[in-house]
Amino acid sequence: MSYTGGTQNGVNCALLVAGNVIDGRMYGKIRMFTDRYDMVGALGKSETIMLGYLPKDVVPLGGWLGNSASLGTSVVSVGILGTLAKYRTGATKTSITREELGLTAAYGVLISTAEEILLSNDATAALPTSGIITLTMTFGAY
Repeated sequence: MSYTGGTQNGVNCALLVAGNVIDGRMYGKIRMFTDRYDMVGALGKSETIMLGYLPKDVVPLGGWLGNSASLGTSVVSVGILGTLAKYRTGATKTSITREELGLTAAYGVLISTAEEILLSNDATAALPTSGIITLTMTFGAY
């Protein structure tokens, strides 16, 4: 039995096999990771921790940063080694409302090497000594 399929935006659907890139669009699966950091002992000024991992050849789609307690005057960013604010520009986060990530130019762009996702705190203030920070990121994969 052969599959002829229809069309999607003028592209023959029989060509849309997971992993194909057609007309700049990637077809595959959406994956995610979630990690958490328990603030017991606190992250001091100018310290960085790893909170996740993106494999190579994926497209970051977005994410969420959550915290169970106010982070006070500490300025936190989410990024990678060398570009600490790649996924979240450094800013305070006093609300415990989950914050949606995805407003930087890094989203929707294929990354060709694996990346360790880092939560970084600048020299303004240490994180509180209690509470939990969670990071969830979604990405498109072949």
